[in-house]
Amino acid sequence: MVAGFFSCWGSPSSDTCCASLCGSRRRAAVSGPGLEKLAAGVPGLLRLPAIATCSDRFLSQIALRAVTATPKSGGSHSCRTVCLIVQRIGKELCAEAASSSQCCSAEVSALLQLLARHGGRLPFESVDRLVIAVDAPSPPRLSCEALELLVGHLDDAVPVVLAWRDPMVSPSTGAFEMHSAALRNLYPHPCLYRHVARRDAVAFAEDLARRCTSVPSEPPERRRLFEQTLAAARATPHQEHDGPDSVRLRCTEPNGVGVAYRRSMNIDDREETFVKVGEVVVCLEQQGNWARTSGGWLPLQKDEKELFDMGDVHPVRYAAGALFPDGRVCVCAAVPSWAPGDGLDAFQGLAYRLTRQASSEGPVLFIFCDQFGVLHAPSAAGRNYLRSRGDVALLLHDEGGCLQEIQCRDLLGSHRACLTSGT
Repeated sequence: MVAGFFSCWGSPSSDTCCASLCGSRRRAAVSGPGLEKLAAGVPGLLRLPAIATCSDRFLSQIALRAVTATPKSGGSHSCRTVCLIVQRIGKELCAEAASSSQCCSAEVSALLQLLARHGGRLPFESVDRLVIAVDAPSPPRLSCEALELLVGHLDDAVPVVLAWRDPMVSPSTGAFEMHSAALRNLYPHPCLYRHVARRDAVAFAEDLARRCTSVPSEPPERRRLFEQTLAAARATPHQEHDGPDSVRLRCTEPNGVGVAYRRSMNIDDREETFVKVGEVVVCLEQQGNWARTSGGWLPLQKDEKELFDMGDVHPVRYAAGALFPDGRVCVCAAVPSWAPGDGLDAFQGLAYRLTRQASSEGPVLFIFCDQFGVLHAPSAAGRNYLRSRGDVALLLHDEGGCLQEIQCRDLLGSHRACLTSGT
């Protein structure tokens, strides 16, 4: 992965990102000569020319130059991919850049870097466009998981420019192909709560539920599917072995290092072991700004900075349901998680149950419901499962609360050739 932690513009807001990438480490400002060091894996700032000259074609040429200079990491037959996330800072354009690696796609790497530079709280209004380039005879293939992360942090109207050049064609010819589409066209019907902080999720969901169109009572099979799926989402979430009254704390130390255990309530009485950022511990006792755990005492604050927050599961719970032609219904609730998208997805559990049922006919209708009665499009895991169920119907509410019926193939957007499974 190409390094790209550049200078930070502005300060993060006090709100908390609702996605699972929040809490990223804040990096010091670094600058460099740009593209040449970028391709060599050295931190560098890509300052782009005047806005008028930064057309999609010009940015695609920059990305393809970086692709050419980037070494292959997965063998001679692997494709090299570079992603630029272009930001508009005042009258200047700057690009966060990353290449693909064996463990992470280019677009996810670039997003992680951008989040890290903004302390995990990204002002997504500043993102001008994404450019993804690959040395292959076909367009870059984007996974549902990567697109879900992008649409969760960026405005879904952001243009995504896909550029590709056949590796058999010499770069000196300057020939390449390009396609542009809005992010919403690549990942339609995103999560309705994607830009809502966790602490505001319940109030937002309750307000949306009051505006949502009810599922009609006719035909009765559809109404019964909705009622059983809603009941599964409202069921009491599974309590972990810590006990129902235990308090869990998640480490949010702002420097990204973690917090060391203490032998006593003395800030200087340090142990060698520590809690990593993002790790959750069980609080056995709390005295002021100190918490006692099985590993020792932990300070909850230092230099007026919060080191932990409450590690409760995300307040919105989901369940998935399927209706068969003979009227049978199969439902499954998601396993509660620390953030949206974590834990066991409801459609993953539903898929397992459906494979264990002997049936000559598959489902004719799917729904994905939260405990407030709002119907959603499934997350990336559910979309990967439903990609083979193209003509099966799916009920969902749009952002205004109107009830819609779509087909599973509509979840793949208008550019299915650019989609693949896995990240």
